Amino acid sequence: WASDFTFIVGRGITNPNTPDDPKLSISSLRIWDIVRDLSQIQTNMVAGSADLPIPQSNLIGYWKFDDMFGAFAQDVSKNKFSARLVGEPKFSRAQLPEVVAPSHPEMLEHITISSSSIKIIWEAPEENGGAAVDHYVLEWSKDFISYQPLYEGTKPEYIVSSLASSRFYAFRVAAANFAGTSKFSPVSYFGTSAGGPLAPKLPPTISS
Repeated sequence: WASDFTFIVGRGITNPNTPDDPKLSISSLRIWDIVRDLSQIQTNMVAGSADLPIPQSNLIGYWKFDDMFGAFAQDVSKNKFSARLVGEPKFSRAQLPEVVAPSHPEMLEHITISSSSIKIIWEAPEENGGAAVDHYVLEWSKDFISYQPLYEGTKPEYIVSSLASSRFYAFRVAAANFAGTSKFSPVSYFGTSAGGPLAPKLPPTISS
């Protein structure tokens, strides 16, 4: 790292002379030396707090703008890079967006594969609650009264096997993000196809 460098926030990347974004609000700035995926970023987006436990591996710099002395922000990472804000920044009380559980998934459908298996398919919820959906919870019922967990994962589909032929089952699914789990979708009833005829038995062998 250079001993002195300028990090531009709030101006156009291709044209630094474009006006500041009047809606831009920053409570802290973190620089990592690795690419972090969406789930890793969301794990640290704790509503109501801009704090990140220290130390963190691969964290190059971490400046909290609510803990400053004048125009200087202290780097709380192990590197201790001092930062000075320029451009006449304005400070105000942060209004963090509220993240809630998503709405339930839509359009539960099925594809009959055989007399003993069906494929359940659903669509992502219309509202994700302000954070990406990270997994789904599928439940089923054989008696249409009590429901049991069947699948929990990231894919919006699941193949149910080892079912009885010519029988209906009840299914419902929920979506979850890091803030919580949605309500279950309306119950859908899907059935397997009828089983084919049994294979004929071979005639008995008569030995002389």
